[in-house]
Amino acid sequence: MKTILNILLILIAISSIVASILKSDPVELKCTSFATALACLGAVFTDKKCRYILAGIALVLIAVTFFLQIHTEL
Repeated sequence: MKTILNILLILIAISSIVASILKSDPVELKCTSFATALACLGAVFTDKKCRYILAGIALVLIAVTFFLQIHTEL
């Protein structure tokens, strides 16, 4: 289970970094993408208690990025 979570977190981190570099988004979206990547990478390399806290923060940041993206498209 830990290995699957680590793989998913690393994939989310890599995709967030690539998306923030390659897309021409506003600064807010780039910052939340980098923050998501940092939270995911932090969750990979911490102990069990902090892992779930950082993974939860990453999920919240993904939701914030989604809503910011919808708001900027309008």
